[in-house]
Amino acid sequence: MDYYSHSRRKRKEQFRNEMMMFGAFVFFYPMIISVHMGWPPLIGIAGYLLTKYQHKRAYFILLLAYLVHVDLNLALPLFLSLITIYLVQFLVFTQFRRFFMNKYYLPIFFVLFTDVAYYLVLLVYDFVFNTTSITYNYWLIYYVIIDLMFIGWYRMNNEQ
Repeated sequence: MDYYSHSRRKRKEQFRNEMMMFGAFVFFYPMIISVHMGWPPLIGIAGYLLTKYQHKRAYFILLLAYLVHVDLNLALPLFLSLITIYLVQFLVFTQFRRFFMNKYYLPIFFVLFTDVAYYLVLLVYDFVFNTTSITYNYWLIYYVIIDLMFIGWYRMNNEQ
């Protein structure tokens, strides 16, 4: 009985610490990327985690806050990242889930398609409203590569 309560307290403490670290990341990282151009916005990873943890309320709320915070700090169209992520999930990801049987490649392709779709939607947004949200250069390729590296690292370390 004492062991059960000790392990339960330990899990609650671990969850609380994890949420505090994740919350600090959600709050501070978008401010850092608005100042330093070399830090990627990690839209693809946030999209993958949003679809993965959509049934866990604490993670879902923090990921939504992160995406809105990134949109606000980088002066991007509000909720465009969320719309793009869910369009990729419903239109592309469901088809790839049937196409690929290896579950290791699914997150990589989801992140790749989310990043490419997001930048294409931003390009269309800029064309329609005659604005320049972001500059299209080699930094976008760098951002996609960093997203793919992080999702590969995440898959290797957190899931079997």
